[in-house]
Amino acid sequence: MLCLGLGSALADGTPTIDFFKHPQYRNIKISPTGEYLAVSVPTDQHSRLAIIKLANLSISTVFDLPDAVDINHFFWVNDHRVVYDTAKREFSVTGALERPRYSGLIYAGDADGGNARELHGYAKDSGLNGIHYDQVPYHLESAIANSKDSVLILAEDQQLSQDNTYTTYGWNIDRLNVNTSHREAVESPSYAEFDFLPDADGQIRYLVGYEHGQTTTMYRASNHEAWTTISKEPSLDQRSNALGFTADNSGVYLGTGQGVYLENLSTKERKQVSKAPDIDTDNVVMAADGHTPIGIEVEPDYPGIELFDPGEPTAQMIRRLEKTFKDSQIEVTSFTRDGKHAVVRVSSDVDPGQFFLVDMESNAVSPLLKAMPWINPDKMSQMEAIQIKARDGTLLHGYLTIPRGAPEHGLPMVVLVHGGPHGPRDSWGFDPEVQFLASKGYAVLQINYRGSGGYGHAFMTSGFKHWGTTMQDDVTDATLWAIKDGVADPERICIAGGSYGAYAAMMGVIREPDLYRCAFAYDGVYDLSLMFHSGDISQDEEGLNYLRDVLGTDQADLRSRSPVYNVDRIKARLFLAHGEDDERAPLAHFTELTAALDKSGKPYEKLLKPKEEHGFYNEKNNAELYDKVAAFLDKYIGAGAAAVATPAAPASPAQAAASPP
Repeated sequence: MLCLGLGSALADGTPTIDFFKHPQYRNIKISPTGEYLAVSVPTDQHSRLAIIKLANLSISTVFDLPDAVDINHFFWVNDHRVVYDTAKREFSVTGALERPRYSGLIYAGDADGGNARELHGYAKDSGLNGIHYDQVPYHLESAIANSKDSVLILAEDQQLSQDNTYTTYGWNIDRLNVNTSHREAVESPSYAEFDFLPDADGQIRYLVGYEHGQTTTMYRASNHEAWTTISKEPSLDQRSNALGFTADNSGVYLGTGQGVYLENLSTKERKQVSKAPDIDTDNVVMAADGHTPIGIEVEPDYPGIELFDPGEPTAQMIRRLEKTFKDSQIEVTSFTRDGKHAVVRVSSDVDPGQFFLVDMESNAVSPLLKAMPWINPDKMSQMEAIQIKARDGTLLHGYLTIPRGAPEHGLPMVVLVHGGPHGPRDSWGFDPEVQFLASKGYAVLQINYRGSGGYGHAFMTSGFKHWGTTMQDDVTDATLWAIKDGVADPERICIAGGSYGAYAAMMGVIREPDLYRCAFAYDGVYDLSLMFHSGDISQDEEGLNYLRDVLGTDQADLRSRSPVYNVDRIKARLFLAHGEDDERAPLAHFTELTAALDKSGKPYEKLLKPKEEHGFYNEKNNAELYDKVAAFLDKYIGAGAAAVATPAAPASPAQAAASPP
């Protein structure tokens, strides 16, 4: 079996580290001719991009990256050349406040390992427009369907001032040759924030700009034409994401807060094709050509795919796969140029993912590789979607995971609060932290409180300036629901989370001192005022504006909603963990909180790790952390070794089909 350094046979039990190992394979994309697979492989030190010959799954070449740098996007530009950009790793704690930080480096290489080169990065300077770009981050945006040597990138428009600091003026859309590194300016939008849409020839023909609370939508026939304004909306609630052109370029699909619309570019008429709100480019399902939307991924509770044209060949393939792999999530990663073969990823709440090759003509589905082959789905616990009413009647969505084989009542429970908070959400799918806690005998409750993404722009913004108040009440109401429903033992509940989730864990035991026996807080923000002066969010005006919008600026109010200044109310036992090199929630948050706890005589356990940032990445560090978490929970809400052990259930047909020879 092909192996790039990770993976082991699963023993009778699942060791802690197995839950937190990096996937053996994160993503797979097939080359245009179908001869090769490009496979991203994470490790503790860095990422690698492996090129594999499909015929025998043998490794053709491996492209390594420097330490602490990971592959962000990658795709095939032509039959034999792949291009990829990089990001500084921040994977363990997800959310809008934990967005990937691009390293600004773009690489390309041939399938046989030849002509490998850095195309652009901090040291590369093409002198475009007389501006030096040696400190500019570059973002790889998309391949150009009808080009075999160019891609589109975003480049930050910066100039060096006399005091040797860089001033950012905006973003440029450039065309980059993946063989020569030549970069050609395509468009310099006047908006600080925008979405753009190229056609199959790389012409930037659709632009949505956001400025001063207004959304402006524009169209042009080619790069050489003037922009025509289609619409101006007075509110960002009406913002549109350009998802893709129709196959004949006569229309464009737009994701909005009210659903997905197809806009006729000649008549300017819009037709609603989906009511799913807030769809962005990550939700789009493309046809075999790679640029024509045929549907969107939706997930109010369980994930699904809503198709605009059920008769389209890719749409028909998806429906067939849904019948083959029941109760699973289907993701099409790539097609061959002729559309005859596709690579798909199939995953579920108990399966971290498996990749398959689909023959579009014969409908044959052949297993390729498993993302985490050491995880046995038969030993994992199912995640159930729930809906509850908050105290003011607002409908909230979430998930409940009951340990496999355990009774569905009177359980010790962990309320796990997601990070972000605005935009991210808890989703149905394989979650290593959830599965680890369930394996130790704990029910796990997750709720998409106000401010979470996935339920419309209004729901997300309803959390603005409500950190620690309405957003916290939503978490409390979910906990009370679990008690009333009989799932949770009211005497054995712990609240936990990372980043904003850590903030919510601490505010939970402050606002509800008798509800939670303990709290586990991980890389948290504990002083809201400090966020305006420390950490990478406050380093530019965009980040400061974001903080003003979501937190407010009244200092007395910020103190009232900050754990650091309210520890006197805490009765629960605490376990605090933090990465010493965290730039998103700097160590000062941890030191301020522990100083306040020490002053108040509140006991706590702690774990600090050097060389860890916002979310531990090292596998051994994660194993140490969660072993300590398990011991902490066992001490205060009493599951631990009492986790239920049950015989493995027989494999489903989908699971049996997924096992490679």
